[in-house]
Amino acid sequence: MRTSEPLRANREFRDIWIAQALSKLGSQASYLALPLLVLSLTHSPAQAGLVGLVKGVAEVAFLLPGGTLSDRHDRRRTMLTCDIVRSVGMAALAYSVAVHRTVLPLILVVAAVDGACTSVFAGAVSGAVRRLVPEERFASAIALIQARNAAVYTAGPALGGLLFELSPVVPFVADAGSYLFSMAAVLAIRTPMTARRGGGETGTGFWRDTAEGLRFVMRSAYLRNVVLNATVSNFTYGGIVLVAVAASYEGGSSGLSVGSIVTLSGLGSLVGSLFAPRAIGRLGTRQIVLAVCWADAVLALLMATTSRPLVLGALIALSGLLTPALNVVFGSTLLRMTPDHLQGRVQNTVSFTALSLAPLGPMFAGALLGGLGAVVAFVSFGLFLCLIAGVNTAKRHLFDAPATDSNAERPTPDTAAAEPPPAPAR
Repeated sequence: MRTSEPLRANREFRDIWIAQALSKLGSQASYLALPLLVLSLTHSPAQAGLVGLVKGVAEVAFLLPGGTLSDRHDRRRTMLTCDIVRSVGMAALAYSVAVHRTVLPLILVVAAVDGACTSVFAGAVSGAVRRLVPEERFASAIALIQARNAAVYTAGPALGGLLFELSPVVPFVADAGSYLFSMAAVLAIRTPMTARRGGGETGTGFWRDTAEGLRFVMRSAYLRNVVLNATVSNFTYGGIVLVAVAASYEGGSSGLSVGSIVTLSGLGSLVGSLFAPRAIGRLGTRQIVLAVCWADAVLALLMATTSRPLVLGALIALSGLLTPALNVVFGSTLLRMTPDHLQGRVQNTVSFTALSLAPLGPMFAGALLGGLGAVVAFVSFGLFLCLIAGVNTAKRHLFDAPATDSNAERPTPDTAAAEPPPAPAR
């Protein structure tokens, strides 16, 4: 029987954590290399942007069905299948680049397949986390995952640009190889990973199963509030970063200085993830929610006073210091309250809803920038965040976490393994 051992001593968790770090690093490298490849072939910024759009749409579109697939089938086999498909796709693209036979339709297909498999894979790993990590280690595990992702998202694009400069083939070979590391970690798991289906689910249809995950989220006031705040966070974050970049560039800053905004943002999230468990130990859920909401609002308003990239980056980084603690609280509570047979569906439903308005943030920011300027854009986002913070402050029991569902079928400690789910907010 597995005891509450430190995560560093948990071999299966440690192996998957390392393998997914390499896999995600390869994915981030190829994510930048894909539009660069299209630009080198077509010299069309519009077609280069189309690649990112196709990958993003496929990733979001497959979140709901991906969660259902992961709950209906063996999660270990599902993860292996996704890694095999993604590795073959990137290898085929690398080969086409090497023999100078790359065409845009092939690039779009590979991008779409990679995005779809990423969402299915996410449902599978989120559905198995409770079987690896003891409940008292949930917060630490999710904090480690967040720290890893923040580091990868900060370093990955730079790595992709460097590898593409070496050779357009290299980023895609590296990404294909990174999926092999992920496969090796999954293959090393020896415990079963098939979800235990609920009593009323036997023989139900695919889309009825999918709707059950949505119903579970909508029935819970706590989860509805989590989704609302995560959606607001993702919407405003993308818009604020765009306004910061535009304000710095229009103020005469160099491209390198402007790029420091994104870098500092990633560093803030990385540091915040490392200290999130300590923050949670000292503050309650409501205190963390209110601290994040009001800090984000005030920082957005402060951004209206400057166009210096280092200052704007530092303000965004301060916001990133606080958000991981909120994500850890939400993520660990979601793991506890969701039944095993619904894990993939509920986790992916939360992610789908939280990401639903994210693309509109930069669009809204662009409209404000074009018509009214950066100062008004920052103030608009700040006032909107003040409104959300005020609502959260007024409703005192908005984030009272529910008790663990008695029907959650808490797995025995010696059952299967996976990484914690991605946190719903940025």
